[in-house]
Order: sequence, then C-alpha cells, then structure tokens
Amino acid sequence: MGSITPNGTGSISFDRFYNIIDGELSSSASLHHGINPSTGEKLWDVPVATKQDVDASVSAANAAFKTWRKTSWKERSELLQQYAAEIQRQNSELASLLIQETGKPRFLAEGEIQMTIDTVLHFTELQLPERTVLDEEKSKVVRTTHEPIGVAAAICPWNFPCALPMNKLGPALQAGNCIIMKPSPHAPYTLLKLAEIARRVFPRGVVQCLGGDHSNALGQMLTEHPHIHKISFTGSTAVGKKVMAAAAGTVKRVTLELGGNDATIVCSSVDVKAVASQVALGVFLNTGQVCASTKRLFVHRDIYSQMMEALTDEVSHLKVGGDELGVMVGPLQNKMQFERVKAYFQEAKDCGYRLSAGSFDIPSGNGFFINPTIIDGPPSDSRLVMEEQFGPILPVQPWDDEDEVITRANDTKFGLSACVWSKDIAQARRIGAELEAGSVYINSFQQPTFQGSFGGIKESGIGSEFGVNGLLEYCNIKSTYINF
Repeated sequence: MGSITPNGTGSISFDRFYNIIDGELSSSASLHHGINPSTGEKLWDVPVATKQDVDASVSAANAAFKTWRKTSWKERSELLQQYAAEIQRQNSELASLLIQETGKPRFLAEGEIQMTIDTVLHFTELQLPERTVLDEEKSKVVRTTHEPIGVAAAICPWNFPCALPMNKLGPALQAGNCIIMKPSPHAPYTLLKLAEIARRVFPRGVVQCLGGDHSNALGQMLTEHPHIHKISFTGSTAVGKKVMAAAAGTVKRVTLELGGNDATIVCSSVDVKAVASQVALGVFLNTGQVCASTKRLFVHRDIYSQMMEALTDEVSHLKVGGDELGVMVGPLQNKMQFERVKAYFQEAKDCGYRLSAGSFDIPSGNGFFINPTIIDGPPSDSRLVMEEQFGPILPVQPWDDEDEVITRANDTKFGLSACVWSKDIAQARRIGAELEAGSVYINSFQQPTFQGSFGGIKESGIGSEFGVNGLLEYCNIKSTYINF
C-alpha cells in the first residue's frame, strides 16, 4: 500500500473526541458539545473543523484514492470485514456512548451497533455487474464496467448516527472510493469513534471524519468543494434541497435519503389485536424518529373503533424513560426536534382534536420526553396530517373506499414508504401497487432489509441504499470499445 498505511494502535478513549484527518487525531481551537437528551446535561467537547481541515482532508483523500482504487475487490472486502470485527470488539462501549448521545433504550442502542456491523459486512458480499457484448458485424467488443467515483462526502443524521453512516461508508469503500464523514452536531460522538476505530484498519486518507457545529458551515464547505466528487446526505427534505443546489455547482453525484410522511392502510379483514401491536411498534420505535416509520394511519371504518381501542391499549403499555429496564420509548434526541414536536401537540390541543391515547401535556423535567400519543380523526388539511412529525404522535383516520384511501395516502409531497395490512393478499398487493412510495410493506411495519433497495420518490430523495443499487451509487459507468 506504499505510504498510506493504517495509523491506529492502542486503546480507544470514550471520553475524548477528535476529528480524523489523514490518519491522525486532530483537535481544533473551536469546540462544540452535544446534550444528553435524557437529562439535558452537557456532554463532551468535540472539535469543529475549519476550512483548512476540510482542505487537508480532501487532499489526503484524493492522494489515498490513487492507490486505494487499485486494490482488489477481495482486499477491500477483507479490510471491511476486519473493520466490522474491530467494531464488534468495542460494541459495549459504543452502545453506552450511543445511549448517552441519543437517549435510545438500551435494547435499541445495542441493536443499532449490531446493524452497524451487519451493514458493513453486507457490502463485502456483493459484486459489481460487468457486461461484455460482441458485435460481430463490426468486429467490435463493448465492455461496460463500473469505476469508483473518487472522494465521497457523507453528511450523516442524528437519529441513527452509527448504522446509517455505514450505508455510505460500506459501498463507498467496497467500490474503491475514499470517504469523509460528517456527523450531525446533535449526535457527533459515536461516528467520531467509528472513524477512530477505522484508523486501525484502513490506509491513511481512506476514512476520515470531520465534526461541525450548528452553523452548517462544514456541510456547505463539503458540498461546494471542487475536489469532492460525491455527496451522500441523510436528513430533512429542506436541507436536502440545499445540498442538491450546492452540489450542482460542480455537478457532483448525489444520493439524498430524505423525509417521509409514510402512510399505513389497514383493511377490514385483519386480526385487529395482532396488527395493532405491530403498528404501534412501527410507529413509536425510536420515539417516532425514523424517516420510514408510519406517520399517518388509515383504518377501515368497519374495524375503526376496535382498532382505536387496541392501539390505545398497546400504547398504554409502552414504558417511557431513560436507560432503565423495560423502557421502550426514550426522549426526543435534541431540543430542536423536541420543540418542533411540542408544536404539534399544542396545535392538537388548541384545535380540540380527539385524544385516543397519551396526553396533550408534555412531562416536566430536564429531558426531552414526550409520551406516545394517538389523535383520533384530525382534519386531512391539518399540519399533523400533512407534515412529517418525526416524533411520538400519530394521526388516525377512517376510510371506506379503496380508491379514496389510495388518493389520500398519495396526497403528500413525500414518497418514502407505505404499509398495507390485509388477510386478502390480492387486495393488499392491489393497493400497494398504487401507492407512490419507494418501498411498500405488506403485512409488516416498515422493516427494510438488505435484499431490497431503500430510497424515496418525489421529495423523499434521489438514489438508493442497500444492495447492488447502493454500490452503484458510488460508481461511474464506463464503456470500453475494442475493435479487432
């Protein structure tokens, strides 16, 4: 590998945090810190990257790319497997850190670390397609291959700050690219540690990580930098539009995984209690802070009252709290989102919407806790129905006619995911075929797997993650014409 060799040995401290630039731990004169959402307490300082840091990282990545791109597919797979093994060795420390920065229940934090490992390994099992065509009439062979793009920048979210970045790192590295990751300033800690762990495995400059603050200056520097060739962003649609506009200046390739106002349609044939349990889990998992979770629930009128009763019962058993035994629902991850979700509760209270489960009142205390709440029949033009709440509040409405409920489900600028529940599979497939979404789940809440692709339509994004399609997001297509 020449001069770009791995540069990380020794133990890793989980109470000191650094940017990773060209294989080195780097601090900054400017510091930022996150907040523990369960307690409201200040967490550790992290460095804020400067323009000089960005330029140094980009220069190191482009230098490393010259050699990294020439490594074999097998070599890159083996290094990613080593990386997954290193993460596994630190899984307990990473899970505890993740709980402090996100407030996740322990079972969910431990599950996210496992998903982080599984995601890295997933991309080592894939191969890029190649196609060779013989044109005998013109004595020509046309060979189509997929080549690495160069340097990718990954702008990462706060709701799953470990697992979702691996949907960017995994395919980028396996395809032969180098990557610079930017964690959310709301949740910078675990990703910085994942990058520090990567120093033990990958050559200098292949994996780097730069922290920023809430000014968005770092994100802008990355999206506008002329020597970054690919941007992958996960976050809100509003910010995604800004990323896309900034990337247009240098015609960067972009993958945007954005918001969703995902609809679930429940048909009259279902087992009400069983479906209510699954719907509630899908809605309130991670405190509703999942881009592809159900944000609008449509229940057939024939079973509406039974379903509302069953959902209310399910929600009443969801324990809310911090890192305690039996907790299912933690706090909102940050004060910004906490205040945003509180506004939906205030609107519901002011407008006199019917409460089926939960409370309009927000618990007092230092943490960002809100009890899971279900609103019975709010107007279709209310903010609660039209917008992505990204929190533990669910509007439910009845429906009578298939065409009508499909129209209502599609009446959104988003198109990330949707669910249909029915014992009549033909009916479920018929409805699912008409839903405008990148993923449709039949008789399941939203549970994307590596066997499919994950991405949105309309204002929910561009491109996809998972599988070969996720790999191809980090490739240029190249045709070679050979005459003989």
